[in-house]
Amino acid sequence: MHHFIHLFITRNYVSIDWAKFEANDKDLESDDALWDLYERWCKFFNQERDREEMARRFSYFKETLLRVEENKKSDLPYRLEINKFADGKLRELWVESSSMNHVSRRLFLEGVVLLHRSMGVK
Repeated sequence: MHHFIHLFITRNYVSIDWAKFEANDKDLESDDALWDLYERWCKFFNQERDREEMARRFSYFKETLLRVEENKKSDLPYRLEINKFADGKLRELWVESSSMNHVSRRLFLEGVVLLHRSMGVK
């Protein structure tokens, strides 16, 4: 899940409030329900997608969502969450970065790590 960060800064004090994107059982009942969830996901993470791009990315989003839901039911010591890359955007960025020169690629990867950490993942 993606986390929006709300910072409340007062003198010498910072408080972080995380807002999560989660699915419920009704969201998993059908492809139509999953499509509605995908549309809500786009709004939640401010991801602009036209219908064609959404159709192209939908199967990846569905696969990611089902993997997250399966993880919730497991006894694994970690939890997966739905984030702003749930429809495959990070994978595309990774592939695109493979054509970058060494310095550009390193800066890109450092940005991904920082983004990942900002979402509370270690």
